[in-house]
Amino acid sequence: RQRMHDFVRQMISLRRTRRVAFSPTDWGASSPFAWKSASNADKTDWSDRNLMIHYYDGSSGPDLAILINMERAWVTFTLPDGREWHRIVDTQAYFEERGAEPRASGNIDLTGADVVPDPTYRAAGSSIVILRAGE
Repeated sequence: RQRMHDFVRQMISLRRTRRVAFSPTDWGASSPFAWKSASNADKTDWSDRNLMIHYYDGSSGPDLAILINMERAWVTFTLPDGREWHRIVDTQAYFEERGAEPRASGNIDLTGADVVPDPTYRAAGSSIVILRAGE
């Protein structure tokens, strides 16, 4: 329970600091985000069970890429070019089980200490990943 409390507390903090992404006042055509397919960042396949939301408005902070994998199998996402990405959230079980502090969630690190070394990210089945562009 303590790890879940820590995860939710940090997600609330992330939502507050990135209001443009997580509680926008305008969902119109000028909204600073794009839906993208996992394997093709230039197109969106709405029949797919995995999608990326790319928030690219630099005035509200670094870019965010939210990877949503609704399949049971692992899916490799192609990340937007020209950025160094840092993992801040990954809901797969590995991060919770890898020896995090007993009272802290291993699924979230808002400092983004873990750099994604490749132009792709492999997301576990039924998971959500949030990446932040390097500042």
